[in-house]
Amino acid sequence: MTIPSTDSLTESTFGGRLRRCRQAAGLSLRQLAGQVGYDHSYLSQVERGLRPGSAHLATLCDQRLATGGELTTAYQQAHPPSPAPATGGKVETEPTAAPSLESTRHGLTFSFTQVPGVQEWQAVAAAYGQDVFSTDPAVLLTELTADLELLRQTVATDSSSPAALADPATRLTVVMAWTLAGLGRVREARRWWRTARATADHSADHTGDPELRLLPRAWEILSGWSERRSAAELLRLSEEALAQARGPVQASGAGVLVGKAQALAQLGRGAEARQTLAQLAEVVQTPDEGSLFGWPEYRLRHAESLVFTTLGDYLAAFDAQDRAFALYPAELCGELAMVQLHRAAGLVGYGELTGLGFAMRVLLELPAHCHNERLYVVAGQVLASVQPGDLAKSVVRDYRELLVTRPHLGR
Repeated sequence: MTIPSTDSLTESTFGGRLRRCRQAAGLSLRQLAGQVGYDHSYLSQVERGLRPGSAHLATLCDQRLATGGELTTAYQQAHPPSPAPATGGKVETEPTAAPSLESTRHGLTFSFTQVPGVQEWQAVAAAYGQDVFSTDPAVLLTELTADLELLRQTVATDSSSPAALADPATRLTVVMAWTLAGLGRVREARRWWRTARATADHSADHTGDPELRLLPRAWEILSGWSERRSAAELLRLSEEALAQARGPVQASGAGVLVGKAQALAQLGRGAEARQTLAQLAEVVQTPDEGSLFGWPEYRLRHAESLVFTTLGDYLAAFDAQDRAFALYPAELCGELAMVQLHRAAGLVGYGELTGLGFAMRVLLELPAHCHNERLYVVAGQVLASVQPGDLAKSVVRDYRELLVTRPHLGR
């Protein structure tokens, strides 16, 4: 790949215009970076054409450099919106058509082929467990709804299947509840959590497997922060769930310990939170990389980062973050972004407002499908870390504005 040189930039490029306007204002890269809340090395890369920049950056620079919208125009010219596809006079978006299409497909499957067996449904559930962190939740919701309807039909027509299918049904309902919560549809999510718990209990009663009973409770507790549940409620739910465990917590229930540690940290019970993290470190790690149903090491480091950041132990949090950065698979960009926001919160907590610029870059450069309610709860924690004396600074105002305008990117 050929890296464009500085000499190849012209006045027509966004980076070239940004550099000209900055120099005309008599500002160094560091001075402008401090005013707009971005790292100076990032601005340097934008000016040299190594990074594209963003519409938000262009707007901020127009404001600080008093360029009358010149930079916003340059950015829009360099990154025009994609033309809308021709519709032939009939506007019908894919999300609207998809449920009908999926219903038709599943109806044919149900009518003319063998009803999917337990092993097939287990494979379906495992696939969703992999996809839930890397697929647009709105897309996932459509596909999951269709598959759950087929599962319901399967159970309704085969009296021998309910007990055997309770395991994959539990896993699918957990994915459904998690997806709805990520979309901010809290009331619906809570109904699905109830269904997931009931289905898991039904399965555990028949199989004697207590771990499945913990699975929906663990992920419900982890989802509780984005559902705006109180720390006291989540601590109670964690303790109730742990009371159902037989012996040491396994991978399926690890989230219960994460939720308990975070709740204790929020309640100011630091010693107990650290004790719970020590228990979490003993949970057997599973090779289920990227799945909702596994417990790989990067998820442990993510939990440590979260709890230590909440406790204000930023050095321990930074260490956990470094480990997480080295372990996270690239496709889990949304989960990795949350750990990056923990890093930003730690920097801001130390009084380094460059952490806000880092957080803005994380949010602006993250692919659209990774934006969800959980991400913006963590992004809000970065803002909450700002020292009282810094609240009136322009970079804080800009970050607050970003949090208001970006959530879910119009979903």
